[in-house]
Amino acid sequence: MDFVILSPPTTRRGTPYNPIMALNTGDQQTAFSIQIENFNGELDKLEWFIQQITDLKQINKWSDEMTFLFLKSKLAGSALSWYASNPTCKNVTTFDEAVTQLRAFFRNDSTPLSNSAELHNIQLMPGESIRNLAHRIQVLATPSFLLKTNENTNDNIEIENISGSPNNNTPMCNLITPSEDILKKRKDELSETDFKLEHLTSDQKDLLLETLLDRSAAFSKSLKTIGCTDRVIPTFNFRSHNPIKTLPFEIPHAIQGTIKEELNELIEAGLIHRNISQWSSSMVLVKKKQNPTNPHKPASNRMALDLRLLNTILENSTYPLPKIPTLINEISKYPFYTTIDFCKAYWPILLPEEMQDVLTFTTPFGTFANRRLVFGLKTAASIFQALVDLLIDELKLSGTTGIYAYQDDIVIGAHSFQEMHNKIRSVLDILIKYNLTLSPEKCVFFKSTIDYLGFNISHNKIQPITSNILKITSFQPPRTVKQVRRFLGLCGFYRSLIPGFAELTECLTQLTRKNVPFQWTPTHQEALKKLQDVFFTNPFVRLPDWDKPFVLNTDASGQAISGIL
Repeated sequence: MDFVILSPPTTRRGTPYNPIMALNTGDQQTAFSIQIENFNGELDKLEWFIQQITDLKQINKWSDEMTFLFLKSKLAGSALSWYASNPTCKNVTTFDEAVTQLRAFFRNDSTPLSNSAELHNIQLMPGESIRNLAHRIQVLATPSFLLKTNENTNDNIEIENISGSPNNNTPMCNLITPSEDILKKRKDELSETDFKLEHLTSDQKDLLLETLLDRSAAFSKSLKTIGCTDRVIPTFNFRSHNPIKTLPFEIPHAIQGTIKEELNELIEAGLIHRNISQWSSSMVLVKKKQNPTNPHKPASNRMALDLRLLNTILENSTYPLPKIPTLINEISKYPFYTTIDFCKAYWPILLPEEMQDVLTFTTPFGTFANRRLVFGLKTAASIFQALVDLLIDELKLSGTTGIYAYQDDIVIGAHSFQEMHNKIRSVLDILIKYNLTLSPEKCVFFKSTIDYLGFNISHNKIQPITSNILKITSFQPPRTVKQVRRFLGLCGFYRSLIPGFAELTECLTQLTRKNVPFQWTPTHQEALKKLQDVFFTNPFVRLPDWDKPFVLNTDASGQAISGIL
């Protein structure tokens, strides 16, 4: 993806393009349309960066102050980090002064590290890739930053330098191979009480606990210890490369402190970094789901990104998601289930650097870029599904079957406790192999019935989950077409469980069609009541016996057709 110019522009003859010459020869439009790339601190690009801005200053007749502001807007990566942390730069107000500071810092006696052997000799950690080391060295060259509340300045934000040591400054959780420090933290975080095993016998509980605690590297309870993998490298195709920029939403002052804390936590963990980009999406607040174990505690807010505008220019992914009916039918073949859930789904996947710039977002405290795949990007679901499918395929090759996944929700099916125990070990081992982590509190082990993807699943039996049955049976008579559609959507999700569904809902469906005036009649009320009565009986289907012969019954009327196998 060509987001920026990665080398000096040339003419058709291959000679370096000179914007001043272009202006003198009448090609003024071309000269004004040059888009220079951001300066990320690369020594070999510093002079070219300065020359480009100098040329643009002459072409556009910019003042020194305007040129200085333009230069600041083109700093990124380690160059932006240096500028924000250098006290001297706070007093710089002109282009010439900024150039002097840039040359003084980025031309000092640092020796470029040009090959992997030199990197290895410096501080290659056990099991670490060269790419990770190169990234760490770049980060170590500059401070990272935290947002800090200045108690004396009315809740304003100032930047605080963090120590440059690897333990504090390097985003260690972005290493493909976790450091010993990360592994130790995962082990220290985990305890027996994190797992709900009260339903197991004493022997089963002891055996399973030993396996889970021995494989503590597969679990994470904090942002600083979540997994990170390059098993799948995301690629993105855009219909347009014109930057998308949305205006930020107003954030109530009462919750700005919560946002500040979350940003600090993300920065400390190395999951986001300060960034100035032509791309920018708005930060929004989304209410978390109510905790069922504590229904009286109000639901908290979580930070998310409004990527709707960006999604309009992002091409759809061709990678398919599993079909839910097929998935639940396969799962119900087993009498026992274990469900496991990834810690911070999508975040284990590293983003390419150019996509980090595209996923810059605006907050009341500045702009930041994500280092990991984020929720809300329309191709994120397919990317994460591809990762999970690769893991399941590898498990199948090693002889472990009965593993199913839809996004970050994984189900393990088994016929006995011993079989389940062996499969859990295999799954945890491959998660450790690829540095992926689970949320221990979201894992449920060795159950005879589970709620999964809106269905309650037990051995050879599938039915709606209780919470959705209550929503349908307590649904009040609709007053608008939108409410009719909502009711039909709730019921339609389970249409495969209800004989004659199309006929039952025919008059309700008529109300949702164009040019049909909304008028709720006794006929519609009767159809609503009939459908609710069906759900009162808790409809379900059982898996067929594939060894017996099948009979296909079909029927049709002026309103619907049906087929029952």
